[in-house]
Amino acid sequence: MAIPFLHHLDLRSVSELQNALLHKTTESSASNVEAKIIYDTGSNSLKYYNGTTWINLDGSGDISEVVAGNGLTGGGNSGSVTLNVGQGNGIVVAANTVSHADTSSVADLTASSRTYIDGITFDTYGHVQTISTSTETVVDTDRYVNSASFNTADGVLTLTRAGSDTATVTVDLDGRYQAAGAYDNYVSWTIRDGDTTSYTVTSGDILQIASGTEIVSNFTADDVLTISHANVTRSNTSDSSSPSSGGNISVIDSITTNARGHVTAVNTKTITLPVDADVDVSVSNLVTRLGQITSNATIGGASSTITVPGDLVVTGTVTTNNVETVSTSNGVIFEGNAADANEGTLLAGTLTADRTYTLPDATGTIALTSDLPTVSNATITLSAGNSGITMDVDNQFTLNQSGGETITIAHADTSSQASVNNSGLTVIQDVTLDDYGHVTALGSANLTSGIDGRISATQYATTITDSATVTHSLGTRDVIVQLYDVTSYSTVYAEVSRTSTTAVDIGFVSTPSNSIRVLVQKIG
Repeated sequence: MAIPFLHHLDLRSVSELQNALLHKTTESSASNVEAKIIYDTGSNSLKYYNGTTWINLDGSGDISEVVAGNGLTGGGNSGSVTLNVGQGNGIVVAANTVSHADTSSVADLTASSRTYIDGITFDTYGHVQTISTSTETVVDTDRYVNSASFNTADGVLTLTRAGSDTATVTVDLDGRYQAAGAYDNYVSWTIRDGDTTSYTVTSGDILQIASGTEIVSNFTADDVLTISHANVTRSNTSDSSSPSSGGNISVIDSITTNARGHVTAVNTKTITLPVDADVDVSVSNLVTRLGQITSNATIGGASSTITVPGDLVVTGTVTTNNVETVSTSNGVIFEGNAADANEGTLLAGTLTADRTYTLPDATGTIALTSDLPTVSNATITLSAGNSGITMDVDNQFTLNQSGGETITIAHADTSSQASVNNSGLTVIQDVTLDDYGHVTALGSANLTSGIDGRISATQYATTITDSATVTHSLGTRDVIVQLYDVTSYSTVYAEVSRTSTTAVDIGFVSTPSNSIRVLVQKIG
């Protein structure tokens, strides 16, 4: 079953309707609604309804209009349409062709002797109209055109001078200039060096580019001139040795260059590194050096063991980390807080196994066993009032030493409140404690009515038959609105606007066929 949309679907000109199919039906089965489009399964073609009839989009429609553009006349918006090509100057239009008219009656010209062309006249469209000639009177008879011819087939104008040299000018078949051929007729040109000295190279001279000092010039078969730098002889030198104290190494002593700054030689010499004078350390030298240490110093590595066979006297502060074993049968002797002849000795007894003595995390004086009182057939009295301790009716606890060596302190029964095991929506609401945190009372409550009331305060439902304003009074725009058809029970879609915190507007394009149920759910 299709999902009903009762309002327009606006894709905001940014979203695409991808992989969609048109409604497959027939013209006779579809409702006649203007702008509706279907795929007619009877004719296998697209159709749309224009408000009066169904229009077939199978490509059999007519062109709406043909408009004549530049150079054309005619056109129309119905039936057969004819376009006429306009005939301009130099253009001939026939039944099936458009051609260039013959616009020139100028015959080919072939000059003789010293006659040359002195003028060519063109019309507005670049066609040759006339060619005028004159007779050349020059002393150098090898520098004038003595004949000219024009080939109407390929549009080449050929000029011939005395001495049999020729030059060509190419025009198109309508007499318009296209290109000129190459013609070498230079007299001389000037070359100048870096010192601004000039030299004139005349026609027929040979310009030679010679090799110079450390410069090589060379012409290749493809007429390419290459000027390169000649090789300069020199010797490379290197020394990768790593000598120790007193060893030898080669180093650069000097570099020789020629007049043009090129390196021609690298000169080396051998030097000897000095011998380390502190290799041997004497006892007296070590004593002196140790006495000169004025900053922090480390002796040995993290895994090294330093052994001092004699006495170690430290006059400053000793900081010792991770002490594991103190090997002494005489114990550890403390001077005390006064430098006198009285010392304190911390001495372990004869041990039969490893023992651990842990000092407490507290500040105070360590008591000796001789400081502990001796209790023999005495009475120990605990005063009432200690948290969690209840005395007898006389507020005292008495132990007779002769009766046993174990003291048992029990917690008295401090509450008459029985255990509570609720179920459903009945929960413990109140807990009463005495001054020592003991439970003395429990209070229960049933949450059914309260929860039902809170649920009712977050939702609203009503039934509408057309576009309407639904007042839900939930106090927020954060609501979810859902619609369904009360007959088919299918979810439907319409325009929903949250106009205020207490109401929403429901809009349909047309009145729905069945009543619509509106469900509103508050969020948060």
